[in-house]
Amino acid sequence: MPKEIDFEALEAEIGELLSYDQRQWLARLLHDHVSGLVTNLAMQIEIINKMISREMDITEELASLKQNISTASAHIVEIERVVRPPSEG
Repeated sequence: MPKEIDFEALEAEIGELLSYDQRQWLARLLHDHVSGLVTNLAMQIEIINKMISREMDITEELASLKQNISTASAHIVEIERVVRPPSEG
């Protein structure tokens, strides 16, 4: 289970570390490349639940969900890579 986030402390820290433009850039990055993927995953789970309740075959939808989870994970890892500062030394 992921660690709980103290959003108040996070907001304060981000306010100290990032300029307005940097915050705008980060917000846009997360919105455009993470939020949409997570929303899509939630919608797919909802579709699968409805299909199960109607006793429909969910094989293709599960395969699509698995692929979308893999894509979302890869996008997040790549975003982390490009946002992380270069190693010193």
